[in-house]
Amino acid sequence: MRILHVINTLNVGGAETLVVGLSEALKQSGGHVELYVLRSGGLLEVDISNAGIPVHFGGPGSVYSPLHILRLARFMRSRTFDVIHVHLYPAQLWVCLASLLAGCKTPIVTTEHGVSNRRRTALFRWLDRWMYRQFAAIAVISEATRNALQTHLGDKVQQICVVPNGIDAARFRLPFPGEPKTTARVILSVGSLTPVKDQVTIIRAIAQIDGVKLMLAGDGPLRADLEATACHLGAGSRVEFLGIRRDIPRLIAGSDLYVQASQVEGFCLAVVEAMCGGLPCIVSRTTGLQETVGRAGLYFDPGNAEELASAIRALLADPSRRAELSLRGVDQANRFTLQACSARYQDFYSKVIQGISLASGC
Repeated sequence: MRILHVINTLNVGGAETLVVGLSEALKQSGGHVELYVLRSGGLLEVDISNAGIPVHFGGPGSVYSPLHILRLARFMRSRTFDVIHVHLYPAQLWVCLASLLAGCKTPIVTTEHGVSNRRRTALFRWLDRWMYRQFAAIAVISEATRNALQTHLGDKVQQICVVPNGIDAARFRLPFPGEPKTTARVILSVGSLTPVKDQVTIIRAIAQIDGVKLMLAGDGPLRADLEATACHLGAGSRVEFLGIRRDIPRLIAGSDLYVQASQVEGFCLAVVEAMCGGLPCIVSRTTGLQETVGRAGLYFDPGNAEELASAIRALLADPSRRAELSLRGVDQANRFTLQACSARYQDFYSKVIQGISLASGC
């Protein structure tokens, strides 16, 4: 099977990480995989290059430049694939338009990677309804993502299949993931420093607990504001901003708890990685995180720093509870391996290519 993935960039992010890992897994299972990336310069380009997967770049300029339509159309005419799999907007729109321009008969599919975006308004609904109708089928990363998309589009989309994301579990597993640590003082959270990830709630919670250190891995536009908030609350010396890191397994191994405070979340690879590494998790009570974590973690209402602080205190004071959640987390993470994700996508592609309905089994 010849598969082309199209994505905006290969910067570090959930969708980008999935594309790289999925491409490697598909190649290992015998597929021929290539990538088309609208703009070069992403940190994950090294990973895909090391995997020996061909990568094609769209050219200079913004990912929002309509010139990508012409570039993609030209590329589609020059290559033959069994399926084209596009991720994220605006790559989704450009691929749909380029396919029409090129007269491309190859089925196009997409993955919806989140439960919300700036287009989820009445003004843009007409554009999204047209765009999603161009796809032969749509994969979504969770039931929460499916429900949000269907609410946005109404009855305009039929072929939707839930395909949960997956991780390379071998990178994150510890020798004894259920063994409690002797001290519990380091809190880890991974994600872009943006409003939707809501690290400010974690900082406000940490400020209420003496002797606890918070490590924030990731970068984004709110970094300066978050640093200022930590200092204002008297926790500046206990909040470490790590920036974008490529050694997340090492950070997990050196931490005691993991916190994800997202306001909304379709699925969270970072939480799965933490569970796989044996970290007890405390996450916000959102539909996507509830699907991801299940009974393997503690929950707090989004934005409720006091409830989060209480949950942290409770786990720090209870080694046996931490050990229990650690073991549950490892079991839960085993549901979301890259191998399982790849197998689901191969079945998804096969059904699309053969014109088989996705109404059952998705």
